[in-house]
Amino acid sequence: MKHIIKIIFIFFIIFSCKSNNQKLNDLSFVEEKIEYDKYKDSYKDFTYENKSLGFTMSFDKDWVITTEFRNFDSDQKKYATYFATPTNEILFFGYNEEKKIGIRAIKEELGLANDDYFSKIKESNSSDVNNYGIRFPKSQKVVLKNIQGLNFVFETTINAKNVFVFDSIIFKNKNSNFRVDMWTKKSNYETVSSYIATLYQTIDFVITEIDSSKKTD
Repeated sequence: MKHIIKIIFIFFIIFSCKSNNQKLNDLSFVEEKIEYDKYKDSYKDFTYENKSLGFTMSFDKDWVITTEFRNFDSDQKKYATYFATPTNEILFFGYNEEKKIGIRAIKEELGLANDDYFSKIKESNSSDVNNYGIRFPKSQKVVLKNIQGLNFVFETTINAKNVFVFDSIIFKNKNSNFRVDMWTKKSNYETVSSYIATLYQTIDFVITEIDSSKKTD
C-alpha cells in the first residue's frame, strides 16, 4: 500500500484543483515560513474531527489517518507545502491497507458552488486531463447528513501497471470548499466502491458561526 501511496503522489503533483498551475518541482520554499495545522483537528476512536471547520468523518479500525504536518512523510509534506496558503490546507492523509485505498481531504477558500468547484477542478487541469488520459465517467449529487455534496469518479493511467480510479466528493460551507479524494487501483475499485460510498455517508458537517479563516486554539 505504501508503494501505491508513493506512486499516487506523482499524480497529486500534476492534478490539483489549486487555481495556479505551479508544479511542485518548481517550488523554492522554506517550510518553517508556512503556517500549517491552521484548523484545529484530531483523529481519535476512528473519527476525524475538525472543530474549527465543523467537519467530522468516521472510519473503521483498518484506517491510518494522519492530521498533523509534523507527522506527514516527506512526500506528503511536499504536497502540503505546495498546497498551503493563508486559508487553504491539506486536512489529512490516510490509507487502508486491508482494502488498498488511499485518502486525502483538502479545504480551499474559493466560495464556489459544488458544480462550479467541479468545473474549476477540470478547467484548471485541462492539459493534464489530456496528457494522462483522465476520464470522468460519473458525477452525481448526493445528500449527506446535513449538507449536499457532489460525488465524481475519474480514472487515470500513470503507466500500464498503474491505472487508478479516484472516487471524490466535494461540499461547501460559506466560502469554504472541501474535497475528499479516495483512490485505489482500477482492478480493485468495483470491490470497494460501495464501501467508499458508506464512508461518505459518515460525513457530518456542523454549521457553525466560527470564522474558518482564523485559527482557533
